[in-house]
Amino acid sequence: MFNIFPTHRQLFSEKTLDCIFDSNPFEIFNVLCSESPCSGHSKFKVDVLEKDGKWIVKAALPGINREDIKLNVENDILEIEVTKTQETKDEGTEYYVQELSHDKLVRTFRIPTGVKKENPTAALKDGILTVAFDKAECAKKIEIKLE
Repeated sequence: MFNIFPTHRQLFSEKTLDCIFDSNPFEIFNVLCSESPCSGHSKFKVDVLEKDGKWIVKAALPGINREDIKLNVENDILEIEVTKTQETKDEGTEYYVQELSHDKLVRTFRIPTGVKKENPTAALKDGILTVAFDKAECAKKIEIKLE
């Protein structure tokens, strides 16, 4: 099986360290999994699988438009970045901080050895983003019959 665990660009940011020392000591486990309540954001759900000679990442992105999704592959890392912005015009209201209308979520995944990084395909249908990479011939499972 391929290494499918997500990687993290900044494992110990200043915000992460503040969260660790200012709260429950067991919070480190949530921080390392990027689901800390003090991290300021959550992450979208994904499935990572192999099917029909392809390595596939599926992400649940309901209500997200194509224009709000950015996909990158660099140094064997697939990065899915989603930026969601809602413009709110409320006459007579002056906002000092407006965080409810802007959200940016990023997930990264190490692309396993034996997967072709060239020419991946991506599609968004019914709120599900599907990114697929072909597996190299040498990585495909070959059944050997006994004589």
